[in-house]
Amino acid sequence: MKKILILSSNPRNDLNLNREIKDLQNVIKRAKNRSEFEIDIQLEVQLDELQELLLESEPQIVHFCGHGTGEEGLLLQNQAGYERIVSTEALSNLFKLFEQEIECVVFNACYSEVQANAIVEHINYVVGMNQEIRDDAAIYFATGFYRALGSGKSIEKAYEFGCNAIEIQLTNSQTSRSRKASKPRKLASKQVVTPEHRIPVIKTKSLLTPIREEVISAPQNDAPESFPESELPGELIEALEAEKHYKGYREQARESWDEFGQTSVVRSDLTQQEYRQRKTLLNKVKDFWIKGFLQPSLYGNTAINLDWKTDGDAVLRPFSGIDAVELDESFEELQTTDILQETGLGKTLLILGHPGSGKTITLLQLAEKLVKQTEQDLTKPIPVMFNLSSWGEKQQPLEEWLREELKDKYQVPKTMLMEHFAKKEMN
Repeated sequence: MKKILILSSNPRNDLNLNREIKDLQNVIKRAKNRSEFEIDIQLEVQLDELQELLLESEPQIVHFCGHGTGEEGLLLQNQAGYERIVSTEALSNLFKLFEQEIECVVFNACYSEVQANAIVEHINYVVGMNQEIRDDAAIYFATGFYRALGSGKSIEKAYEFGCNAIEIQLTNSQTSRSRKASKPRKLASKQVVTPEHRIPVIKTKSLLTPIREEVISAPQNDAPESFPESELPGELIEALEAEKHYKGYREQARESWDEFGQTSVVRSDLTQQEYRQRKTLLNKVKDFWIKGFLQPSLYGNTAINLDWKTDGDAVLRPFSGIDAVELDESFEELQTTDILQETGLGKTLLILGHPGSGKTITLLQLAEKLVKQTEQDLTKPIPVMFNLSSWGEKQQPLEEWLREELKDKYQVPKTMLMEHFAKKEMN
């Protein structure tokens, strides 16, 4: 579970921070992944409380809403309620102490790009504002950002949703107070004003650039502190390059995860017959694998005793021989990792593990996600489960075996099979 610490400070009482906080709470409450987030709200934050709040809350995401002053820092208050500024340098040094715990910081305040540039040296993701931002625009960005985050999007993708939320909501006729600490100044006639949805900027920590910039820029004829790149150990250079590629891979993987197995699909209108057939097939996958297998295996299956008698041999059971599984402790360890969020772009997933470690359950959790996506749009691919043990017994060509399994296990009509495989051969 990730904790979001919301810090607000408005000593001038001129911002609608109550609305922003309420909107953020509602967005997370309605999110499909709401169980993965916890919100800690701290109002009227004082200078001497910052360290204590971060230590006690232990957040992964920190959200500040209030006024910014640009180069000087952020506007907070003292115990008497008077305005006090926490400097950019002090903020940077503070977050450096939490660089192993905090993943993202959002400064929803004017001219806070300065703080973002300083803090991103220690925190992976920092969002700031590159100029004044209207109060309503700041609220739209925050709700769009956390709405996407609560839906399982990556931080970078959530940032894009936040910017788009401003773009959707605002019109040129709207007016609102800005989050700048000082009084607004008239802009020079030639100064270019950035559109509201372009004001938020995201900064990403680089594990490679700071070291290499220092090495490359070191003068060769300088003092003994000079350390040319050529003198770096080969293992270090190789490790840094590997980290760079791995970081890029993770970012791409997170963006693609939400449509795993559903991308690059040509959409087409369905006939009524095709719609019914696809709906029937999807329901069979959902009823047997998700409701009948996944959910009982995860949560237990206590049947209601109605004194009914069942005869399992009275009808043909296509998936007979597949029993519920008992999970060992390694499955709990698997659940605490980010393995599913880091699935690669190739749309091929190999799950390895000892018997009872939860391989089947993990696969079906992915299937459950795809089932939900296809329920919203039946033109998307339908996830289908196959038991490879029967293929090993029959020793058939894989395509022929797949046709038989779809026909025997899922009762897919022959016409639907012929059409699908004909399209596959044409492609």
